[in-house]
Amino acid sequence: MEDALLSAAIAWVFYDSVFGIVIIIPLAVLNHRRYKSTKRAKWEKDFSLQLRDLLSELVSALQIGYSVERAFEEVEKTLHGLYGSECVFSGPLFELNQKVKMRIPVEQAFLEMADDFAQEDLSGFAEVFRFAKRLGGNYIENIKHCAAKISSRLDIASEIALAVAEKQMELKVMMAMPLGVLMYMKISSPDFMNGIYHSLLGVSIMTGALVVYALAIIIGKRIVDIKV
Repeated sequence: MEDALLSAAIAWVFYDSVFGIVIIIPLAVLNHRRYKSTKRAKWEKDFSLQLRDLLSELVSALQIGYSVERAFEEVEKTLHGLYGSECVFSGPLFELNQKVKMRIPVEQAFLEMADDFAQEDLSGFAEVFRFAKRLGGNYIENIKHCAAKISSRLDIASEIALAVAEKQMELKVMMAMPLGVLMYMKISSPDFMNGIYHSLLGVSIMTGALVVYALAIIIGKRIVDIKV
């Protein structure tokens, strides 16, 4: 729906014709891909934030004396309370706790959960957790140390992502400005714009402007597309 509205708006602003939508179809395809990429990026951001809370809550539960099995139950409750339906770990933690109730070792259930996500930080922590649990001793300190290192890295990544997000917002404003100017001229000076829309030269100029506009957006997105 968003792609169709964007295509119709650009066709109206640049060509003043529904037939302009045909030219905008490739843009709609690219925008759909961008939407999927943006959605994935949001999920990864939510995952990193909630993983940091998961590690923090797990270590806290272990430090106050809960067993490992009970600690994961508390983590499930806490994260669900914090994020509700937006919690990416609700289902996996519920499944983990059900496996533990069926006498599956908690470290094995945790490692299986990490394998399902296939995320480096979670998988690395699950491996450390498994070895620490099996070796015994002061395994809580080992788990705490590993969790602290991962949380610190996630904090730095979050700060970088915040700075990048500010630049991305600036890019969106700059992207909207040309459309805004054209809309203003179309509404305030329709006679002036008619000369551009309804002639071969005008259509050619607007098509060239649209190509330059699209290239500028692509280059701008690549500049601010910093992987954290």
